[in-house]
Amino acid sequence: MNILGLDVSSKKSGYALFQNQNLIEYGLWELSKEEESDWRKRIIYMAKCVADYCDSHYIDVVYIEDVPPIIQNSQTIKVLSALQGMLLAVFSLRDIEVEFIPVKTWKSKIGINLTASKENNVCKKHFKEYYDKQSRKYLERLKNATKAYEKKLSVDYVNQMFGLDLVYKSASSKNNQDDIADAICIGASQIFNQPHHVYNFEEIMSEICDSVTK
Repeated sequence: MNILGLDVSSKKSGYALFQNQNLIEYGLWELSKEEESDWRKRIIYMAKCVADYCDSHYIDVVYIEDVPPIIQNSQTIKVLSALQGMLLAVFSLRDIEVEFIPVKTWKSKIGINLTASKENNVCKKHFKEYYDKQSRKYLERLKNATKAYEKKLSVDYVNQMFGLDLVYKSASSKNNQDDIADAICIGASQIFNQPHHVYNFEEIMSEICDSVTK
């Protein structure tokens, strides 16, 4: 069975192709800066990339990250939802099975869901109790730092699981290859029944909490 994992956005999208449990191909579709101005053209470009890939590879099923419920940014939701609609048409016209996987689901399945961990909740409670008026600032920093570390864990996971050398330099680095890693993780989360590696969330969250208050 050929399984395609996708982590899509309108500017760059990671993809990963599995044959049964074997990762055989992965990569990134990315627009140049000059092509990024019109979001409608961006989603047409991405949908065409996916369509061309499906036409050149026999795909049985696609696992793709679902649009997250981000109420803070309605434009992001608008663009991602439009792209999801186009991809549904791409897969339907080719009779390809597709399943949309919530972010929490695939991260939990492979064991990198720091955001929903009890260790993260302990850190949030600590900031609320001990920083009072400054707690909102620290909680926002904690949220951003935790999400960034999940990207690092995604890269670490695929490097360990599949013997790759994808790059994660820092939270702000443009050289990070977490989009590709996420696509691989999304596919792997539906193929394998348990995490490949158990991470020490207590140690990780301690490191994150220390960085937030510096």
